[in-house]
Amino acid sequence: MKMINRLFAVTLSIGIVILGGTFAFGETSSSAATPEFTTATYGDWILTCQHTGATDQLCEAATVITPQGQTNPVAKVVVAKSNADQPLRIVVLMPDNISFVQAPILASKTPEKDLVSFEWTSCTPAACVATAALTPEVQQSIEALSEPGRIIFHDSTGREVNIVVPFKGFHQAISALTDQ
Repeated sequence: MKMINRLFAVTLSIGIVILGGTFAFGETSSSAATPEFTTATYGDWILTCQHTGATDQLCEAATVITPQGQTNPVAKVVVAKSNADQPLRIVVLMPDNISFVQAPILASKTPEKDLVSFEWTSCTPAACVATAALTPEVQQSIEALSEPGRIIFHDSTGREVNIVVPFKGFHQAISALTDQ
Protein backbone atom coordinates (compact mmCIF):
# COMPACT_ATOMS: atom_id res chain seq x y z
CA MET A 1 0.00 0.00 0.00
CA LYS A 2 2.88 2.32 0.77
CA MET A 3 4.29 1.92 -2.75
CA ILE A 4 0.96 2.74 -4.45
CA ASN A 5 0.60 5.89 -2.37
CA ARG A 6 4.14 6.90 -3.29
CA LEU A 7 3.51 6.30 -7.01
CA PHE A 8 0.30 8.32 -7.03
CA ALA A 9 1.79 11.14 -4.97
CA VAL A 10 4.81 11.40 -7.24
CA THR A 11 3.05 11.20 -10.62
CA LEU A 12 1.65 14.72 -10.99
CA SER A 13 4.64 16.47 -9.45
CA ILE A 14 7.12 14.53 -11.60
CA GLY A 15 4.89 15.05 -14.62
CA ILE A 16 4.94 18.80 -14.11
CA VAL A 17 8.74 18.83 -13.94
CA ILE A 18 9.18 16.46 -16.89
CA LEU A 19 6.70 18.20 -19.13
CA GLY A 20 8.03 21.68 -18.53
CA GLY A 21 5.85 22.93 -15.72
CA THR A 22 2.53 23.24 -17.51
CA PHE A 23 -0.08 20.82 -18.74
CA ALA A 24 -2.92 21.08 -21.21
CA PHE A 25 -5.55 23.62 -20.30
CA GLY A 26 -9.23 23.04 -20.85
CA GLU A 27 -12.59 24.45 -19.96
CA THR A 28 -14.22 23.62 -16.66
CA SER A 29 -17.16 25.09 -14.83
CA SER A 30 -15.49 24.77 -11.43
CA SER A 31 -14.76 28.03 -9.66
CA ALA A 32 -13.73 26.51 -6.32
CA ALA A 33 -10.55 27.84 -4.73
CA THR A 34 -9.31 24.35 -3.86
CA PRO A 35 -8.37 21.80 -6.52
CA GLU A 36 -11.05 19.32 -7.55
CA PHE A 37 -10.26 15.98 -9.15
CA THR A 38 -12.31 14.18 -11.75
CA THR A 39 -11.66 10.70 -13.11
CA ALA A 40 -12.99 8.56 -15.91
CA THR A 41 -12.16 4.90 -16.42
CA TYR A 42 -11.49 3.42 -19.85
CA GLY A 43 -10.73 -0.29 -19.48
CA ASP A 44 -7.38 -0.51 -17.67
CA TRP A 45 -6.65 3.21 -18.11
CA ILE A 46 -7.84 6.09 -15.93
CA LEU A 47 -8.09 9.70 -17.06
CA THR A 48 -7.52 12.00 -14.09
CA CYS A 49 -7.90 15.77 -14.20
CA GLN A 50 -7.07 18.16 -11.39
CA HIS A 51 -8.97 21.39 -11.78
CA THR A 52 -6.65 24.17 -10.62
CA GLY A 53 -8.71 27.24 -11.43
CA ALA A 54 -11.66 28.56 -13.37
CA THR A 55 -10.26 27.36 -16.71
CA ASP A 56 -7.09 25.46 -15.84
CA GLN A 57 -6.68 21.74 -15.36
CA LEU A 58 -3.89 19.18 -15.24
CA CYS A 59 -4.80 15.90 -16.94
CA GLU A 60 -3.17 12.53 -17.45
CA ALA A 61 -4.19 9.09 -18.67
CA ALA A 62 -2.52 6.34 -16.66
CA THR A 63 -2.47 2.68 -15.79
CA VAL A 64 -1.02 1.29 -12.58
CA ILE A 65 0.67 -2.08 -12.98
CA THR A 66 0.25 -4.53 -10.12
CA PRO A 67 1.34 -8.11 -10.87
CA GLN A 68 -1.19 -10.84 -10.22
CA GLY A 69 -0.92 -12.10 -6.65
CA GLN A 70 0.72 -8.92 -5.37
CA THR A 71 -0.84 -5.96 -3.61
CA ASN A 72 1.77 -3.32 -4.40
CA PRO A 73 2.21 -1.82 -7.86
CA VAL A 74 5.53 -2.17 -9.65
CA ALA A 75 5.09 0.59 -12.23
CA LYS A 76 2.82 3.30 -13.51
CA VAL A 77 2.54 4.33 -17.16
CA VAL A 78 1.29 7.88 -17.74
CA VAL A 79 0.42 9.77 -20.93
CA ALA A 80 0.20 13.57 -20.75
CA LYS A 81 1.08 16.67 -22.70
CA SER A 82 2.56 19.99 -21.67
CA ASN A 83 0.06 22.09 -23.64
CA ALA A 84 -2.28 21.87 -26.61
CA ASP A 85 0.51 22.61 -29.10
CA GLN A 86 2.92 19.97 -27.76
CA PRO A 87 2.96 16.25 -28.60
CA LEU A 88 1.88 13.66 -26.10
CA ARG A 89 4.56 12.23 -23.80
CA ILE A 90 4.59 8.77 -22.29
CA VAL A 91 6.12 8.55 -18.82
CA VAL A 92 7.02 5.41 -16.90
CA LEU A 93 7.42 5.49 -13.12
CA MET A 94 9.32 2.48 -11.85
CA PRO A 95 10.90 1.25 -8.63
CA ASP A 96 14.26 2.74 -7.68
CA ASN A 97 16.00 -0.67 -7.79
CA ILE A 98 16.94 -0.36 -11.48
CA SER A 99 20.02 -0.19 -13.67
CA PHE A 100 20.73 2.86 -15.81
CA VAL A 101 22.90 0.89 -18.25
CA GLN A 102 20.00 0.53 -20.67
CA ALA A 103 16.86 2.66 -20.77
CA PRO A 104 13.51 0.86 -20.65
CA ILE A 105 11.68 -0.21 -23.78
CA LEU A 106 7.95 -0.56 -24.38
CA ALA A 107 7.47 -3.60 -26.61
CA SER A 108 4.65 -5.66 -28.04
CA LYS A 109 4.49 -9.39 -27.31
CA THR A 110 3.15 -10.59 -30.65
CA PRO A 111 4.73 -9.71 -32.94
CA GLU A 112 7.77 -9.07 -30.77
CA LYS A 113 8.59 -5.48 -31.62
CA ASP A 114 10.04 -2.47 -29.78
CA LEU A 115 7.46 0.32 -29.81
CA VAL A 116 9.07 3.01 -27.64
CA SER A 117 12.61 3.58 -26.39
CA PHE A 118 12.56 5.69 -23.24
CA GLU A 119 15.18 8.02 -21.77
CA TRP A 120 15.85 8.09 -18.04
CA THR A 121 15.04 11.54 -16.67
CA SER A 122 15.30 11.23 -12.88
CA CYS A 123 15.40 8.89 -9.95
CA THR A 124 14.19 9.72 -6.44
CA PRO A 125 13.60 7.51 -3.39
CA ALA A 126 9.96 7.25 -4.52
CA ALA A 127 10.44 6.27 -8.17
CA CYS A 128 12.66 6.36 -11.24
CA VAL A 129 11.24 8.11 -14.27
CA ALA A 130 11.73 7.50 -17.98
CA THR A 131 10.00 9.46 -20.76
CA ALA A 132 9.50 9.40 -24.51
CA ALA A 133 7.41 11.15 -27.14
CA LEU A 134 4.18 9.37 -27.98
CA THR A 135 4.20 9.94 -31.73
CA PRO A 136 1.05 9.31 -33.80
CA GLU A 137 2.78 6.26 -35.33
CA VAL A 138 3.58 4.75 -31.92
CA GLN A 139 0.07 5.55 -30.68
CA GLN A 140 -1.42 3.74 -33.69
CA SER A 141 0.88 0.75 -33.11
CA ILE A 142 -0.22 0.51 -29.49
CA GLU A 143 -3.90 0.88 -30.40
CA ALA A 144 -3.55 -1.92 -32.97
CA LEU A 145 -2.30 -4.41 -30.35
CA SER A 146 -4.71 -7.21 -29.50
CA GLU A 147 -2.92 -8.13 -26.28
CA PRO A 148 -0.91 -6.38 -23.55
CA GLY A 149 2.57 -5.05 -24.21
CA ARG A 150 5.53 -5.08 -21.85
CA ILE A 151 8.11 -2.76 -20.39
CA ILE A 152 11.60 -4.23 -20.53
CA PHE A 153 14.28 -2.88 -18.20
CA HIS A 154 17.17 -4.14 -16.06
CA ASP A 155 17.20 -4.24 -12.28
CA SER A 156 20.21 -3.17 -10.21
CA THR A 157 21.77 -6.64 -10.53
CA GLY A 158 21.60 -6.46 -14.35
CA ARG A 159 18.75 -8.98 -14.62
CA GLU A 160 16.24 -8.27 -17.41
CA VAL A 161 12.76 -7.57 -16.05
CA ASN A 162 9.54 -7.64 -18.08
CA ILE A 163 6.42 -5.91 -16.78
CA VAL A 164 3.11 -6.52 -18.55
CA VAL A 165 1.37 -3.30 -19.64
CA PRO A 166 -2.38 -3.52 -20.33
CA PHE A 167 -3.68 -1.48 -23.27
CA LYS A 168 -7.40 -2.22 -22.90
CA GLY A 169 -9.05 1.21 -23.05
CA PHE A 170 -5.85 2.99 -24.14
CA HIS A 171 -7.40 4.44 -27.31
CA GLN A 172 -10.46 5.79 -25.49
CA ALA A 173 -8.39 7.26 -22.64
CA ILE A 174 -5.97 9.01 -25.01
CA SER A 175 -8.86 10.34 -27.11
CA ALA A 176 -10.47 11.76 -23.96
CA LEU A 177 -7.12 13.22 -22.87
CA THR A 178 -6.57 15.00 -26.18
CA ASP A 179 -10.10 16.44 -25.96
CA GLN A 180 -9.28 18.17 -22.65
